[in-house]
Amino acid sequence: MLPMIRNAQLRQIGTEAAANRTAVLALAEGLSEEQLLWRDESRRWSMAQILDHLKKSVEVCTPAVDKAIADARLEGRLSDGPFEQGIIGKIFLWYIEPPVKFRVPAPWPLRPKVRGSAKKALPDYLRTHAENLTRLEAADGVDLRRARFMSPFLGIVPMDLLSLFCVWTSHERRHIAQMRRVREQLGARQPSL
Repeated sequence: MLPMIRNAQLRQIGTEAAANRTAVLALAEGLSEEQLLWRDESRRWSMAQILDHLKKSVEVCTPAVDKAIADARLEGRLSDGPFEQGIIGKIFLWYIEPPVKFRVPAPWPLRPKVRGSAKKALPDYLRTHAENLTRLEAADGVDLRRARFMSPFLGIVPMDLLSLFCVWTSHERRHIAQMRRVREQLGARQPSL
């Protein structure tokens, strides 16, 4: 996926992101408005809500990521790696990577709110997914461990770009597993799927 990127870790993250995109498309493409909005219980998310949550997760991080990349370049914090995951990144990855160890409510800014047509959720997700891939390219050559920022989710926790990019693909995998469960329940409910 991202052949112009020199850093092998960023290329691997790009490969994982491409696999996630393929999985999301297989699960959500072609569903009707009703199917995208269906959920088995009021506290569970629909396919459209999951896609909206993934989109918001990228949008909330975008300003901090863009600034971290720009600041690192300006300040000469450059390296082709490889980089070792720090303790904060390891903790985030342990928590976020499926299978789910425990559930915590999504932070308020990331809670899904599907407005308008649910059919817009997939293209909106795909747009932010593609935008994040351009950030991988922009970060190539930056010292991914020294390019740091405060987590947009937990304002007191510093993060680095390596952690954020790794968490991005793990977070998508976590919600792809959730989408699979919804799709299986939908298929059992509607045999035409």
